[in-house]
Amino acid sequence: MPLSRLGQVGLALVLAGILFLALRPSSQGVSRPGEESVRTYEEEISSALSRVLSQVQGAGRVEARVFLEEGPVRLYARENERRQNRAEESLPGGGARTSQEATSSARVVTVAGSGGQQPLVEGIRQPTVRGVLVVAPGAVDENVRLELARAVEALLDVPLHRVEILPGKEVRR
Repeated sequence: MPLSRLGQVGLALVLAGILFLALRPSSQGVSRPGEESVRTYEEEISSALSRVLSQVQGAGRVEARVFLEEGPVRLYARENERRQNRAEESLPGGGARTSQEATSSARVVTVAGSGGQQPLVEGIRQPTVRGVLVVAPGAVDENVRLELARAVEALLDVPLHRVEILPGKEVRR
């Protein structure tokens, strides 16, 4: 069901407010650890997505913004050790008592590298996409909007309910 012009303006204002809150610097001027790398990663993905989506017929010049839960996470190789001890004890009254103790420990595997020992990276867990905002002049057409949404879904493996496609104004250059 298409939104009325007033509904589209209201939705755009709400999303603009959310975008403003998400992008504003922290009030203390100090970023959390890893926040800069997440923002850089978001910007790289957003830029690449904008370029690809701009190739969709009828879309026009697309601006895309990807929001991530966190950045990529390195998974380090671990060496796990598990020990179990079992002791049986005879009681003076003729019974027996059994006790068990289990301990486990893990340590990160390191390898020699430049600058000394470094942890061995086993893999990288890709970040989870929190949401995607796409603004395109061609999104006034329902078919173009649907194609853009499906492209985002396929490229980023993100469910459609986390993708918002809005019509934008054509920028002349």
